[in-house]
This record gives sequence, C-alpha cells and structure tokens, in this order.
Amino acid sequence: MKKDIAVAFTGGSGITLSNIWTVRSGVTKAMNGFYIEPFERDAQGAVQNGVVHISLHGPNSQNSGHRFQIKFNFTRPSDPDLFVWHSVPSEGTPFDGEEVAPGVYRVLRLRWTGQLARYPEVAANRVKLPDHNDAEHLVVLADPLAHDQVGDLDLFFSYHEAYWPDPEASLRDNARLLPLFNTGGGTWFTGTTYRRPAEYRPAPEGMLPALPAEDETPAVYWKGGLGDEQFYWIVQSITARHLIRPPA
Repeated sequence: MKKDIAVAFTGGSGITLSNIWTVRSGVTKAMNGFYIEPFERDAQGAVQNGVVHISLHGPNSQNSGHRFQIKFNFTRPSDPDLFVWHSVPSEGTPFDGEEVAPGVYRVLRLRWTGQLARYPEVAANRVKLPDHNDAEHLVVLADPLAHDQVGDLDLFFSYHEAYWPDPEASLRDNARLLPLFNTGGGTWFTGTTYRRPAEYRPAPEGMLPALPAEDETPAVYWKGGLGDEQFYWIVQSITARHLIRPPA
C-alpha cells in the first residue's frame, strides 16, 4: 500500500515558493511508516530523493513502539546552487516528538515566512509540480501572507484514530491535510495549516535568519532543528546570500 501527499506554498504570489514537501505512507516487510521529504527532480526531470528525509516508523516485528528520525541524503549528484551544512550522522538522528494527547505526537512544523512572497523571483521553486504519478494528492497553501506573518503546517503521528487539534475550527476553516493511514503499523498521519503572526509562535532561537539589506543579494534559506517541545522545526525564509555559510 502506498499513498502520497504533496504540499506546495505560494503565499498569494501565484508561483511555488521554496520547497515542495511530500509525505508518503509505505508498508514493506522490513518497515512501515510515513516518510517526509522535499520534492526534487534531476536534470532530466525524473523524481529523485530529497536532500533531507524524515521517517516516522510505527510498530513492526522488530519494534513494539514508534521511532522518529531525520537523515540527510547525499547519494545523488550535488546541486551547485545548494549549500547544505548539518551535524546529523549518516545513520540519522532520532527525536521524540511532542506528545499532545495520549498516543498522539506532533512531529514536525514546516514554516514558510511572508518574506518568501516579498522576493518571489528569488524564492521561486522551478521544479515541476508533482503529478498523479508522483503524488495522489496535491495541496497548495495559497493564502496571502503579510511580511510579518508565517504559514505553518503542523504534522502529527497518532495511534488508533486521526487527530487534529481544535477539530471544529480546522474543519470549518478547511485547514486539514488529508489523513493517511498506515495499515502495517495501524497508525495515522495528519496535518493542520495555520496563517498567523510570526511572534505568536516564535521559531526556536537561532533558526530565523537576518533579512537582507537593500544592497545585499537575497537568497532562499531554510534551517531545521528541535524546539523545546521536542518536535522538529523547518523554517523556510530569505536571508542575505553572504550569510549562508557553515556555523563557526
């Protein structure tokens, strides 16, 4: 069994900005779970593995519980315009997620800032959007964002039933990501989108870049890390190109 969702962000600009993200539910003899990656294509247009890979494994014959992990993938040819620095070992780094209810974990917050729509020519993602051969469902987050707003997609892993925080409001506002069910582990994957002021839910310290000055060259920037609540954040924004460098 395989199901896929792709999520793109336009922020009211009419074009795809920053990463397109895919979620796949997979069941094999070796493992079962949900897999989150940026959607990428090679020079010939074929789909290739994303540079970052987040896996949410449910129970299987070797493990009675769940396991969340992030890894980086460098088995494909490098993109000369892609600069990547990380401290994740080759075998990946596990993380706990935030248990928000019994058997329910917030695992990831994908954040797009309103600054992306301020620099659409820089932030534009020119990868062809997934079609039905690549993902069964495509979601486009198209609500306009002011420069001081963010678009958040919170993603959840749960046992027993699909979960949405504030279920009445998320249904009313059409803010729910289509649920995925994994038959191998009996687990669910859900998501809820939010448009909110950036200061309402600030990103972890050090994750938000400085914006470019008028005389600086803007560039797309994204950074991931754990917050105090133990779920993973990935913040996608704009910074000055000369500031994109390895940490000291």
